[in-house]
Amino acid sequence: WTAGQIPSERLVAPLVVLDLNAAAAAAPDGSPQLSVAQISLDDIAAWETQHGIIPQGAVVAIRRIGASSALSTTQFPISRDAAMFLIEARYTIGFAVETPVNLSLDRTLARQLSLHGDYVVEGAARFTSLPATGSLVVVATEKVAPEKNKKAGEPPVRILAMVR
Repeated sequence: WTAGQIPSERLVAPLVVLDLNAAAAAAPDGSPQLSVAQISLDDIAAWETQHGIIPQGAVVAIRRIGASSALSTTQFPISRDAAMFLIEARYTIGFAVETPVNLSLDRTLARQLSLHGDYVVEGAARFTSLPATGSLVVVATEKVAPEKNKKAGEPPVRILAMVR
């Protein structure tokens, strides 16, 4: 889908924030593990133990490690297995990531996202001030929330989070 093709019922949803920082911090020996570049099924299980089950129909925002150069800015920051779990078991409708992603690096995942109607909003503003749960997300097209500094070639979409 392009931004204008996303059905309106998929533009407002519960928002959950998975923290890649927490995934990177948990090495087996207790030392920081900054090379972790993807959220795993174990990370989702730990998140759900702490915050409860991810609500059906949610958009999953993935908070990345600040300025670590060890992370690829084009790799999808969640493993294929973890993404498929969220899509098939939690019925998520989309993902929001802070950096650009290249889904052609994992064509199987890209196909599954497409088949299930999930969308990926990339290049979103930092999620540092958002709580892990309890927010509502609105994915707005340019007509609803025009961008201040529109760049040529970028899709006209904004993410608005309403925090309780």
